[in-house]
Amino acid sequence: MRKRSLRSAVYVTLPTALAALSVCAGAASAQTTYTRPPSGLNQWFWEIDPSSPGVGGLPATSGAYPSPGSADIWDTDLFQDSNAPNAGIPTGPSPVVEAIHAAGHYSICYVEAGAYQVGFPDDSNFAVADYGGVGDRATQMQGYSDEYWFDLTGFANYVAGQPGTLSGAAVDIAAQLNKRFAWCKLEGQDAVEPDDLDGYTNKSTSGVTPWGLTQADSAGFERWLAYDIHANGLAAFEKNDPANEPQDASLFDGMIIEECNYYNDPCSGPGGDASAYLAAGKPVLNAEYTQDGETTAKFCSADIAAGIAGALFDVNLSGGTYQPCAPANATVAPAPRRSSTTATVGDQRITLGTPSILACTANTKKLVVTLESTTIASGARLRFTDATFYIDLRSKGRHHRASATAHHVPITLNLSLAGLKRGTHTLTVKVHYKQTKRKHAHGRSVPVTKALTTAFSVC
Repeated sequence: MRKRSLRSAVYVTLPTALAALSVCAGAASAQTTYTRPPSGLNQWFWEIDPSSPGVGGLPATSGAYPSPGSADIWDTDLFQDSNAPNAGIPTGPSPVVEAIHAAGHYSICYVEAGAYQVGFPDDSNFAVADYGGVGDRATQMQGYSDEYWFDLTGFANYVAGQPGTLSGAAVDIAAQLNKRFAWCKLEGQDAVEPDDLDGYTNKSTSGVTPWGLTQADSAGFERWLAYDIHANGLAAFEKNDPANEPQDASLFDGMIIEECNYYNDPCSGPGGDASAYLAAGKPVLNAEYTQDGETTAKFCSADIAAGIAGALFDVNLSGGTYQPCAPANATVAPAPRRSSTTATVGDQRITLGTPSILACTANTKKLVVTLESTTIASGARLRFTDATFYIDLRSKGRHHRASATAHHVPITLNLSLAGLKRGTHTLTVKVHYKQTKRKHAHGRSVPVTKALTTAFSVC
């Protein structure tokens, strides 16, 4: 089990002089502090569509890597977390959040922010003018028949702390979303993930940009989100919208991105989706999805190198799939199940054993292998001399150096994986014997070589 350190801090967000102002959408709040999220390669678990609401839909909140219980950060849904029956509007502290905190984890409250979703317990709070009305194909999300983009055009000129700079539908949208953030705080959450910020990059079901949204509209909406979430005493995560990331990194406390590796955006470096957050030392949480054929072997090395906390999920986010990239301090023993390759040479049986699965961790730098040579007939005529271990004996037309040489059996070796790229590799072992030719008076011996191969993965 790896050792975890939450490393949270209380972060002052607003001048104390603002504490006397009333709480309203976009106005300063009397709550001036919030709990900053842990930074670095902390694992995160994301589940917003559990099998059932409340604690019954949670996996075990404590456990060893790579179970959800080992994750430092948990991201769950506002209404699914509610203390009210059937995922209704929260009326008090959330048993889900209490369980997450009792296990020592940081809690993020997922909130639908940039779009209206049919069936939420507060959906009647929003005016039809906010989203265009159910059935409006010009505002309906492609692929999501029950979601409609909000009219965010009235946020374009928002100035932090000045609700009078909101206009049109933005005034009501802000008021209703502020209630959701207040419910997150009521539940006891630490932070908010406001989803669907980048409507201007999407087409509606009818093929038009919903509401004619622009990047400036989303930038203003994001300024409002960061300010209002902080005013409610919660940390704020930017969700996607990398085009506005350079400006947003100073406003938000971290970033949640999806599939930056799959789409090769890139995730980090020059022009990276999350480069500004990484440079500021703020946490970046990345989700990749099995439905697109992603595996941890394809992206974890890049995420870890960049300082991103990545994980593989099912796109439904129901908790059915969770394969996190290991943070730097993870300790994972090689898989207990082993595969073996066996061959017979004369009166000898050779067995090469390797882990059936090489654990994907930042600290896995060696491949554990075993080699045995067993006599299976009397009057043995073969005598083991040595065995040479090669990783990728022939790769792209050239030989790899010998990784190790064994001069006795049985033996267990730790072969270095330094310099190997992620993916599937081949281990070849050339076992050398001396065979005695008894028909000769002096018992002359001749060399005998047998090669065994097995495949393994590097993550």
